[in-house]
Amino acid sequence: MELWSVRVPETSTVVAQAERAQQQGWDGIAYTDSQNLVGDPFVAAALAATVTDTLRFATGVTNAFTRHPAALATVAATVQETSGGRFVLGIGRGDTALFHLGRKPMPVARFTPLVEDLQTYLAKGTVDCDGHPSRLHWLDRTTQPKVPLDVAASGPRVIDVAARTAERVTFAVGADPDRLAWALELARTAAADAGRDPSTISFGAYVTVGCHPDLEQAAELIAGSVAAFAHFSSMPGSTGAGLRDADRAVVAEVGRRYDSNQHLSNRSPQTEVLDPTFVSRFAIIGPPERCARRFAELHCLGLDRFVITGPGFGADPDHARTAHRLLVRELLPALREQLGQTDRGPTSPAQPPNAGVGRAAISPRAAGATPADVIALSDHVYERTRRRIQELTDHEYLWEPVAGCWSVRPDTAGILRADAGTVTGDPPLTTIAWRLWHLVSCYGSSRNARWLGIERAPSGLEQHDPAPSTADGAIQALERAHTVWREIITTLPDEQWTEHLGPIAGPYADQDKASLVLHQLDEQIHHGAELGTLRDLYRATVPAG
Repeated sequence: MELWSVRVPETSTVVAQAERAQQQGWDGIAYTDSQNLVGDPFVAAALAATVTDTLRFATGVTNAFTRHPAALATVAATVQETSGGRFVLGIGRGDTALFHLGRKPMPVARFTPLVEDLQTYLAKGTVDCDGHPSRLHWLDRTTQPKVPLDVAASGPRVIDVAARTAERVTFAVGADPDRLAWALELARTAAADAGRDPSTISFGAYVTVGCHPDLEQAAELIAGSVAAFAHFSSMPGSTGAGLRDADRAVVAEVGRRYDSNQHLSNRSPQTEVLDPTFVSRFAIIGPPERCARRFAELHCLGLDRFVITGPGFGADPDHARTAHRLLVRELLPALREQLGQTDRGPTSPAQPPNAGVGRAAISPRAAGATPADVIALSDHVYERTRRRIQELTDHEYLWEPVAGCWSVRPDTAGILRADAGTVTGDPPLTTIAWRLWHLVSCYGSSRNARWLGIERAPSGLEQHDPAPSTADGAIQALERAHTVWREIITTLPDEQWTEHLGPIAGPYADQDKASLVLHQLDEQIHHGAELGTLRDLYRATVPAG
């Protein structure tokens, strides 16, 4: 997993900025490219490369309007040579760079052939320029590998172009796991249709992060950045594909109000329509442990890069400093630690809920069982758990067996959410409320359907979704979640249980679909048992009445 930071290419600060970024553990810096607003990103990358030895650099992003593809390829290859092979050419349809020239973003029909020409130039090929053969002859004398091309994509047509053409695809669709899963599926399908192996493409995402203990402050810090990335899904030609209905309405209104003269400003008219629920889905906000969980969830989709943006213009300086400090001192190390533990088994406390399918998972057929046997066992496990939580009271539901245990608590908006964090030692003790909601998310996770190849709308029963405030509400949620789970596994044809999960499962691509079902069954068994243990502990500890 690579972690990149977005920076403005001001020549007076790039050298010190690059030195700090390398010391802090970033993998790379992506420099913005907007000729009327900031300095040149290619010059900035060349300067930064002189004082670093591992840090990588990219344009985040350039366009094919202000520079001809031949000129783009030449300057990119030049930086690749001077940096010792540490440059990536990021490109998109153009936003503020074109706005300040009185232009709209480049139409996809025009963008596509220019990207293809650019890739041809970078690969030392010959481009037909109005009947004239055009080639960058000097590239024959270069010593570094080809410059990787990275296409920033937010809509189906650009995702298709990117997956067919580039070595790297970076989605600018927000941080909602369901929408990113949608984008990844489109890209993998387009790559396969073009005869490319999707596993050879690096998939990443632009993610806006407000790492701050106060959720309200976190959302305020990044409002301008969230609006900027939301408006990419409402640019001319965009349809808001892949968005939830409620989010599509917000994105459309952001686009209608968008003032490019106040791009990235926290006090711009486009930020006024951002509600807390939208921001918490479209971005990653909260304390480091909560942010780490969100990143881990996205990494498990198959993303191997994150390009992180932060506070917008006009952010409160004190809160911005707090956010930056938590980001580099706590969140980055936590993500590095998670990265080192990505391949641990499904019960590892350092993994997010439902992170893997288990290294020891076996096929039902290998154990002499049929899919029908597994479904019957799943039904038995659920019914046993359901009986175990009969007559659960609200006091018992929220009872804390020890101080500091994990539970469900109101956030700054008063919405109950499950505690989260990166665990490096023994798993924390929890309340019945937390454990029951976690079990609900095991049954209701949208990942189950995605990885098994079943078409299904999100259930709203994920670990990060609002949790019930009462025992009855939680039990009803469990019943709904089990219904979702049972419909999925009974819909999966018998012959598909032994099929590989495929690229959508990232590091678990080579495991079969039965492994995921058995992993979830294991989750259901041990979390159900822990619920029973907590009830026994409550009965033995809390006086009756």
